[in-house]
Amino acid sequence: MTKASYASSPCQYSPSALPAYIHEGEVRIGALIPVHEKTVKPTITFKEKPPERICEKFYTEKYQYTLALLFAIKEINRNPLLSPNVTLGYEVYDSCYSDAAALDSIMSYLSGKQTKVPNYSCNTAPPKLSAVVGDSPSSGSVAIARILGLTLFPQISYASALPTLADKTQFPSFVRTVGTVDSQPVAVVQMINYFNWTWVGILSSNNDYGDQGAQKLKIEMAKHGICVAFAKTLLTPPTKENLDTIVSVIQKSTANVIVLYAYATELIALLQAVTDQKISGKIWIAVGSWLPSAVFSQKELWGTLNGTIGLAKYSSDIPGFRDFLYSIHPSQYPTDIFIKEFWGHVFSCKWVDNRTENDTLYYGNSTTFCTGKEKLITLDSTIYDTTNFRLAVSVYNAVYAVANAIHNMLSCKPGTGPFYNGTCATIKDFQPWQLYYYIKNVNFLNTAGERVAFDEKGELKGLYDVLNWQVSHDMKSNMAKIGIFDDWGPNGEKLVLNEKSILWGEKYSQGKNHSYQRCQVVPTDATRSVSRQLKYTIG
Repeated sequence: MTKASYASSPCQYSPSALPAYIHEGEVRIGALIPVHEKTVKPTITFKEKPPERICEKFYTEKYQYTLALLFAIKEINRNPLLSPNVTLGYEVYDSCYSDAAALDSIMSYLSGKQTKVPNYSCNTAPPKLSAVVGDSPSSGSVAIARILGLTLFPQISYASALPTLADKTQFPSFVRTVGTVDSQPVAVVQMINYFNWTWVGILSSNNDYGDQGAQKLKIEMAKHGICVAFAKTLLTPPTKENLDTIVSVIQKSTANVIVLYAYATELIALLQAVTDQKISGKIWIAVGSWLPSAVFSQKELWGTLNGTIGLAKYSSDIPGFRDFLYSIHPSQYPTDIFIKEFWGHVFSCKWVDNRTENDTLYYGNSTTFCTGKEKLITLDSTIYDTTNFRLAVSVYNAVYAVANAIHNMLSCKPGTGPFYNGTCATIKDFQPWQLYYYIKNVNFLNTAGERVAFDEKGELKGLYDVLNWQVSHDMKSNMAKIGIFDDWGPNGEKLVLNEKSILWGEKYSQGKNHSYQRCQVVPTDATRSVSRQLKYTIG
């Protein structure tokens, strides 16, 4: 095609700039973090330009991941041993728990500008793009991994635990700093065995994470003679009919132990429906990242959730991070596109620039206006948690993995490099696949002494805290650590529990010795199949 035909080409693209939190640097790290819980679905009439994406329901816990990334990069840039003569920058997009939003953001990042230009990089000068940290939900990571994998562009997820993402044929440049789903069913079944529970229900979301996780759980349960009382799928978003069906099954079932394989945002409607029907005496087993989440900030659900046990990523500390969380302020970070909304959210106030008396008339006398003099240290931990860094540590480790990879790449000596004829890559012209080589081979201890190293599939070994949600009679809540599950456990002893620390719900107090219906697993001829079928006989 000639230049003239390019100019007269009927192909048109009307770009729009996505909001992003950008900090300049010679090398830039991209990040996808769902700072909001969902996107607003606009009505599209096809009579005018479609409206821009709108995200709503600010998610304080996820914003903390943005702060973890910022904190890590500040540390790295101050460390002359790790980052000599190279300044890291970042480009953070809000993926809003939307696959479409995640793809949109990746297109902007790869284009080199916030304005998307598919198939082109518009960068005429540094910064050099290095890697993508994200996404949080597995579905978003799958969507962007298919694009990034085409050029072996490095992607490090801090929360996506879908087993399929370990498939290097489909996702050749994907690694993660969170344990895979594969080890979670093993840990759950070991807990179920510990308490002699043999009659268990399963509820899972209708996505790859829920489907694959529930299937692996069923297989693992069958190996240990544990029977599935029921297995139901929670739609996303759930319909009233779907919720009514599941609640009815829970009410009628004699199973008092129910495993929940879903994300936090997918479970709120279900737990509200269960609470409305006054269903009690159930033990909920939480899998994945929803146990230490905003679900537990809703006091109306505490009676239902009291006694919940489950897995959460092992919580290690980030030295200095807690002080940093209290030190942030909108005036210090004027380019942070999220911080004013965060401030208004946690202090229940409204920002109005150059406020006048008319604003009071407009918003009403009951409106509290933000002054900037509010103190983060006065906030309750249910609003602003500065003690639980489980997935914030994963973000922190992902950023440090990129920094260590860049450091190792720059330490390469010509003639001894890993590439053709012993060549090395340089900071000015490295290719994505060259940096990925160094990322997948990092091996370091973070500032808390936790090891970060990937296996041949880009996986970290599973290391989980076993937690118990406890509510006292005076309505004080606590997420208590009652044990640990370690894939590296010696002599196969992976699960260690302190049963005396467990506090069960009021209608379930006998714990390990509580009696359940016993069942006998009778396998069919299809037991060799991955999607095995099981026939149960109740004893």
